[in-house]
Amino acid sequence: MEHGGDPERQRPEGTVSLPPEFFARDLPRIRDLAELKVLLTVYRLAAAAPQPFVEELAVLTDHDLIQGLRLRGAARPPDDDILCGIELGLAHDTLLRFRSGDETDPTFWLAL
Repeated sequence: MEHGGDPERQRPEGTVSLPPEFFARDLPRIRDLAELKVLLTVYRLAAAAPQPFVEELAVLTDHDLIQGLRLRGAARPPDDDILCGIELGLAHDTLLRFRSGDETDPTFWLAL
């Protein structure tokens, strides 16, 4: 069955669309699993958000991302892997980080 890219087509609940640029530009550059999982998490969180960016803290504390990167039997969460994935996304220009708030209480955001 061919859908022909019909924008009116019903998608299953929870489906996240990825733009063609993800497959053409971003995916070929990604070599690290943490970077891929972080980027997909940002897409998922941004799809559910009222704005096209998400708080970095939401990514760092995302249950599905933590479970997906946690080594079997490991006691501590994969915080370093998540931070590495964010930094690689910033280095590859797949993520943009910006700050809001004042110097004493900043909030960091990630955008695609």
